[in-house]
Amino acid sequence: MAEEHNQSTEKCRADFKIGVRRALAAAAGNRCSMPRCLQETAMAVTAKKKGVLTAEKRPGGIGVAAHIYGASKTNCPRPSELDDAALSNFSNGIWCCTNCGRLIDEHEEAFTADALIAYKYVRETANSVASKSPIISKLLPSITHLEYEEIVWKYYPDIEKNTPKIEADVRNSESIKKFHKPFYFPSILTTPTPSAPFVKAGLTAATEILTVQLVHPPKLKPKPGDQKTIECIAKNWYPRWDLKPNIRNKVSLGEFYGAITAICPKTGELADERVKVYGHGVVAIDTGDNIESGNRYGFACWLRGRDELPISWTLNYNLKGDVSEIKQQGQRLTSLYWTDSIVENLKQYESLMKKLIGGWAPVGLLGCWTDFKGDSFHDDYFPIHKMPSESGLREMHHRARRTNLIIEMSSIYQLPLKISDAVFCTDLSDEAIEQACLDLKNVSANGVPSRYRSEPCATGDGWDIRLVFETGFNRFALYFKKTILT
Repeated sequence: MAEEHNQSTEKCRADFKIGVRRALAAAAGNRCSMPRCLQETAMAVTAKKKGVLTAEKRPGGIGVAAHIYGASKTNCPRPSELDDAALSNFSNGIWCCTNCGRLIDEHEEAFTADALIAYKYVRETANSVASKSPIISKLLPSITHLEYEEIVWKYYPDIEKNTPKIEADVRNSESIKKFHKPFYFPSILTTPTPSAPFVKAGLTAATEILTVQLVHPPKLKPKPGDQKTIECIAKNWYPRWDLKPNIRNKVSLGEFYGAITAICPKTGELADERVKVYGHGVVAIDTGDNIESGNRYGFACWLRGRDELPISWTLNYNLKGDVSEIKQQGQRLTSLYWTDSIVENLKQYESLMKKLIGGWAPVGLLGCWTDFKGDSFHDDYFPIHKMPSESGLREMHHRARRTNLIIEMSSIYQLPLKISDAVFCTDLSDEAIEQACLDLKNVSANGVPSRYRSEPCATGDGWDIRLVFETGFNRFALYFKKTILT
């Protein structure tokens, strides 16, 4: 029973004490333990003083402690004959958000005690493994919690014994968003397993309830954009825009955004990747005598990726030219600091390039107005007819993969690695990069040595590439450097 939502007049005879509730929240990492939710439950809320809101903040959130086994002869779910001490013990509680707390209570038959024990074990163990493993703790911000939990479920019930495999899976994860894909539940959850002491029966019913309640509905088959799409975008950005009759009305979208993705030519499936690009656009609306109907909409946009993304997209729909293309642009990589949004976009970019090399067709999505967040796009896509050559696409994929590798090495070994031109050299292998970073870390207990030069990571006719650390007046640089040998 979710304690904070029991509306019955007959209270549970074994409520959790405040210390137990706090311990449950901490063990779960202040996240809901339901595998398809994982909602963060801790946050700051506005404090009240004598019933009046103040400018101060206090700890709060949406977390509740739910009973796994409840007390018999009450309205607690999953009744049992356990005594009060056992019912109010930490082992009989599972931490979840308020919505899932209600879900557990309303579907008592589906969410059996065995299912909740399994969910509690996986969430708490996943949180423990992430906090103990330096690799997972550094990489976890780069992937979603749903993706991490999916990896952990693969090694249920012996999760802690498989920590090295979990670390490897986290490192090799290609996608950071899998919200629209089926959640992975191993067969062990649907058949009794003697080796798992906390699992007594199948969990199929609970899994089905979670799927119905918490999984996104199947995506509709995408369709090409048309004038209706442009009209929707125009009204989304300017809902109160006044049109004048018998004239071409134009409006400039000075900070417009969109996304480049891909579509499978065989199945019509739209890829999950969304590579965000930014720039400006123009909406043109040709009106007649009646501005309420019969208007002709056109749209043009010129969008490009940030400095980290060597990609741009030009769209011209229903205007002169009717051109749509993506092309490779220059790439400048000077920053030593990478925000979560940049890392996410780079991973999306690498995965998208892999699909385009594999034969998927590039398409573009137009952005919807969401207070400059740039995270919502219209469902309709616009085909992109012109694109870089196959060799150009392979180069773009290679640069994206190398960029992500350097960011990963910087995160794992806590090194201020700068991305240089030499790191994109095809003679420099991924293994050599990883080994050079590991060697430097091993000799950097007291900081990176000044004027450091690694052993050659790649060699050629009259040149080599090494990992070097150079210092100067008010500057330092750690990067892979190609040196011409004399």
